[in-house]
Amino acid sequence: MVKFLYRRIHQSKWLEPFDGEGGEADVGASSLGVLLRHPDGRYTAEPLLLNDDLAHSVERLGVAVAFTMSSEITRSLLHQITPFQTELSLDPRGFSLPIVNSVKDLGSEKCSARKDSYVCLCRNEKFVLVWGDSAEGIFAHGIDVETKLLGLVRISLPPSIHGTAVDPARRSGARISPTRA
Repeated sequence: MVKFLYRRIHQSKWLEPFDGEGGEADVGASSLGVLLRHPDGRYTAEPLLLNDDLAHSVERLGVAVAFTMSSEITRSLLHQITPFQTELSLDPRGFSLPIVNSVKDLGSEKCSARKDSYVCLCRNEKFVLVWGDSAEGIFAHGIDVETKLLGLVRISLPPSIHGTAVDPARRSGARISPTRA
């Protein structure tokens, strides 16, 4: 199951390493992946040699499944947050994205992200960690998170079409409600 989830998440372009200022990758492949808890409480990771800090944090949270989300959307979002920001409001109903300095902080007393947050931005690791209660629902939860993050990101359009793009959700008046997997 973990390999299947990894393939689906990879196909969605959610496991793209963050490129630094000079084009080099800041976050390596060992920091991006999927963790799945078995009924006996052990976790399986894909890739197998996933970063220990990430694995320990997911274990401390005690969630059934988690994956890192690193994409163009998360890169844009990281460029927009301030150094001391601790959360972002994702919608008017109060669903927010906690921001932690490091994945190492998850599950500790000093962390604002709790198990029932189901998502957080890890500033140092430069990814969004997404988690859920079931492997079956995690992909749909990831799509929902990506959609909400897209609403926060200011997409740079070429000057020739600036101002002409219309967000279909605004045009129809549709709102995306928070869901938790």
